[in-house]
Amino acid sequence: MLDHVLGSLIPELTWLETHRDQHVIQGISWPPDFGGRIEDAYADACTGLGRDDAVLVVSSGGVIGRTVADALGANAEAAIHLNLQTRNTGVTEIVRGSSAVRIAAFNGVPHLERPDRAHALTHS
Repeated sequence: MLDHVLGSLIPELTWLETHRDQHVIQGISWPPDFGGRIEDAYADACTGLGRDDAVLVVSSGGVIGRTVADALGANAEAAIHLNLQTRNTGVTEIVRGSSAVRIAAFNGVPHLERPDRAHALTHS
């Protein structure tokens, strides 16, 4: 049932993205602004790193969904769908180079794939 309710919001969220300039609400971050802030944060986190350096970023499903969608060249609706698929404590590995962003893994939960941890598998 929850999937049905969340899925029914996708047309509305997509409509808001498409018509955001016509309906401005003070203090609300629309998807393009949201994506810009995410890119700025990644740039800050990666400044000064060498080729083989790594950064751990802990974030929410919304940021992860948007980052994966952007890396795939997908639209805002795809970012919403990806967000709705994220699992709590899921691991997504993103490789950022000087000219490309690649998704090495999405939403993995190997740390929960044991019978004694199955109860801990939840969606964000």
